[in-house]
Amino acid sequence: MNDIIPIVLSCNDSYLKYAAVTIQSILENCSQNYRYIFYIFTNEEKLSKQAKEKFLKTSTTRSVSFIIKIIDINDNALPKLHVIAQITQEAYFRLLISNILDNDKIIYLDCDTIVKYDISKLFEIDIGDNYIAAVRDIFGIDFQEYVKTLGLLPENYINSGVLIINNKVWKEFDIGNKCIEKLVNDPKIKFMDQDALNIVCKDKVYFLDRKWNFFWYYSIEFVKQKGILNHEIQSIYNELSKDFYIIHYTSAYKPWKKRYFKYADLWWMYAKLTVAYRQLFWESELISRYFLRRLIGSNNIKISGERYKILYFFFLQFLVKK
Repeated sequence: MNDIIPIVLSCNDSYLKYAAVTIQSILENCSQNYRYIFYIFTNEEKLSKQAKEKFLKTSTTRSVSFIIKIIDINDNALPKLHVIAQITQEAYFRLLISNILDNDKIIYLDCDTIVKYDISKLFEIDIGDNYIAAVRDIFGIDFQEYVKTLGLLPENYINSGVLIINNKVWKEFDIGNKCIEKLVNDPKIKFMDQDALNIVCKDKVYFLDRKWNFFWYYSIEFVKQKGILNHEIQSIYNELSKDFYIIHYTSAYKPWKKRYFKYADLWWMYAKLTVAYRQLFWESELISRYFLRRLIGSNNIKISGERYKILYFFFLQFLVKK
């Protein structure tokens, strides 16, 4: 039996430290019977030397065999695709997996995930001849209508933050390139590579237990109060929140910015074990703003705009340089 588990994460320089936290969570909970190879798909020229050095110092006190490989991908490897704040060019690099790696089976994870269960149990799932395995997404009525415009059933639309990729089949049917073609040629697509994966892999998806991709967005109190989910789905979600394997910090709300949100403490528990913890701590929105107010001698002053940016920059230079 092949004892290697390949895991792909894709990120740019600013997200490298968050990828380190995801990897740390895996190392603290994984089986010691496997060897783990973490492939980081990125444009290496854009990585700062300091961020790269810290990242490659990832370690664990457990007896786990692992290596980290940075896979350098030039932006020109893909056609010009739509980029927004949360979807960078690097986000599309995973569509090149079958062009780069030869493993028959690969786990892909977004960098805003925490794995609090043995990742080998995910890898061991037999997905047959399906192209991918993923968790069904959860969303409100408006999004359901949008999904229908893509020719998809809302109940079968998947979230692409946690995937098992049948790479042997991806190579055979050229899945990655078909997704890229869809992104280039279909103007209806709003959710970029996730939509493309749903369309191209339609009817060839193995649906994972929801425990493998728990979306934190719906656990945020003010989001729950909006009543986005119907009663049945909310009840299922409430039960799921008591026992999940992977938490996915979906939406613009992230635990490194919202330390006081539910389940943010889980992310910080693993962040504390990384080399980048000091930087992560001081960059935290809550902590940095609080101490900036203390530094200028008033908790009543609203720090925003250029004044905040200037103070924040010098504050980080002073505290994070080493």
